[in-house]
Amino acid sequence: MNGIDVAGFDPATDKRIAANYTVDDRGGKAVCKAKLQEELGLEVRDDRPLMVMVTRLTRQKGMDLVMYALDRILAGGVQVAVLGTGDRDYEDGLRYFQGQVPRHHGRTHRIRSSAVAAHVCCRRHVPNAFEV
Repeated sequence: MNGIDVAGFDPATDKRIAANYTVDDRGGKAVCKAKLQEELGLEVRDDRPLMVMVTRLTRQKGMDLVMYALDRILAGGVQVAVLGTGDRDYEDGLRYFQGQVPRHHGRTHRIRSSAVAAHVCCRRHVPNAFEV
């Protein structure tokens, strides 16, 4: 079954993130976002949304849609972190964008593997060709 491990990925108790938070006290989420921005080499800005996608880079997982829209997403000032590996064409496409978007504008992305990032993003986008 697909889904998250709600005990292992509970931001209220998870020791792998910079600060804990709950639905009632979200203060730690900003700390986590800043830490992730720093770790990924992004400009640390609380006024920019951070979109994180944790997935295999395949058409099945919606990477064709992401690549189609990524230029517009980045142009809107959104920081993007794509965490995963997969089809070479998508990896190369992400590397192209990584080289085109300057860090000081606060818009960039990297290909990395890290489960911790899923906790702190402002927006999660999960396009998928086979699951609703």
